[in-house]
Amino acid sequence: EFKKRHPAVICDVVEGNSDIIVGAMLERRIDLGLIEGPCGRPDLQTRPFFTDEIVWVASPSDPMAKKRSLHPEELLKRPLITREIGCGTRRYMEMALRQQHLSLKRMQIAQELISIEAIKRVIAGGLGIGYMSRLSVEQELVSGTLAQIHRPALTIRRPFFILFPQGPDPMGMAHT
Repeated sequence: EFKKRHPAVICDVVEGNSDIIVGAMLERRIDLGLIEGPCGRPDLQTRPFFTDEIVWVASPSDPMAKKRSLHPEELLKRPLITREIGCGTRRYMEMALRQQHLSLKRMQIAQELISIEAIKRVIAGGLGIGYMSRLSVEQELVSGTLAQIHRPALTIRRPFFILFPQGPDPMGMAHT
């Protein structure tokens, strides 16, 4: 629909974690960014545009996937497949674990990967558990490739933000 309404607009997509997108904005390589957490830089501004939930997932055959409820501490006893340091999803999860008075040193990180698709494949293969955006695993949860781990004490909702330089509102493509 966007392309129909704005046929002359050419949009290049740069993928990366929040730190990479902020860096690209500061280096003026991009005009507009989408990040998964607030940005504390005074020379950049953000506006929330969507709220998502971070969910814990496992292989459907994993015993944790069959439990109706568990304490967040139980999650730290399992091999964890996670995104790299600097990823907004990881920052939100670590903050939530700290709020539950759980030490991050107890996390059993088995692998740190930059690709959500790779993380999903490793988890589906039964090599550990992980957490990610509900949006990114919706299809796998419906198809049964992955199963959600229920942990009511650790519900995490996080906003996504539009990122742009401080100053007047964006013009041109960034405004549309």
